Amino acid sequence: MTTKSGRLAKVELAGNAITGMGTWTLGGFTREIIEEDSWDLDIKKKYFSVGDAGTITCSGLYDALDLLNTSGQVALDSACQNSSAFSGGLSSTSTLNFFIDNTSYWTV
Repeated sequence: MTTKSGRLAKVELAGNAITGMGTWTLGGFTREIIEEDSWDLDIKKKYFSVGDAGTITCSGLYDALDLLNTSGQVALDSACQNSSAFSGGLSSTSTLNFFIDNTSYWTV
């Protein structure tokens, strides 16, 4: 998969925009391929295995006023410091949305 990125875009956590987050990059997703090769096969069989999610990099400006908004920079910083997982899904309270433009986004 090629690298996807958003510039002058936004990042949302559980539907709340994270103040100051203006650039993000999602890259490195790969899927392992398993080969089956035995003496009774004429042709090798290949299967896709589990995926490796790769990395997400965000950058933006720190906003001291966002400290009052516990669903923005504070929530994202806390999740990173505590190694919390984001569960994703449309109704989840821990969904990260990375917007490419006004209507298109990737969800973690």
